Amino acid sequence: MTIVCTPYMTGIVGLASGAINTDGAFYASLHTAAYTPDTVGHTARSHLSNEVTGTPYVAGGKPIPVSVYADYDEEGARVAIDEVRWNAATFTDVRYAVVYQYLGGVASADPLLLYVDFGEDIDPAGTDFVLSWSEGALLVRPAAL
Repeated sequence: MTIVCTPYMTGIVGLASGAINTDGAFYASLHTAAYTPDTVGHTARSHLSNEVTGTPYVAGGKPIPVSVYADYDEEGARVAIDEVRWNAATFTDVRYAVVYQYLGGVASADPLLLYVDFGEDIDPAGTDFVLSWSEGALLVRPAAL
C-alpha cells in the first residue's frame, strides 16, 4: 500500500501569506473513498464530504498537535504533526485523512492544509486507528503539487 500526502493549494498559500496561523488549532478528519480531493477547488472544511461514522469518531475529527516552520533551504514550510489516535475504532472504509486549521466558527472559514491518501480503504475492526507521521516533518512547497 502506497500512502501519499498532498497539500491543498489553500495550505501552501495560507502558510506563505500568514493566513494560516501556525499557532492555531488543527484537526484531522477521516473520509471514505467517496470523497474526491481537489487540491485547488477545496479550500475550506465545508468542501469536505463523506466523513466516516462509527465509534469513537466525532464529526469534524480530532484535535492534532501541529507545528509549522519555515525551511528556507528547501524553499518551503515544514509541517510537524504529532500522532492522533481513535481507540477501539468501529468506523470502516477510511481512505483519507484531512488536516485543517480549526478557527472555532463555521466550517467555511477553516482552511485545509493537506490530505493523506492511504491507497486503499482501511477497516480498523475494533482496534486502535492511529495516524502516526514519519519522523521529522513534511515539506510543503509549490513544487510538491
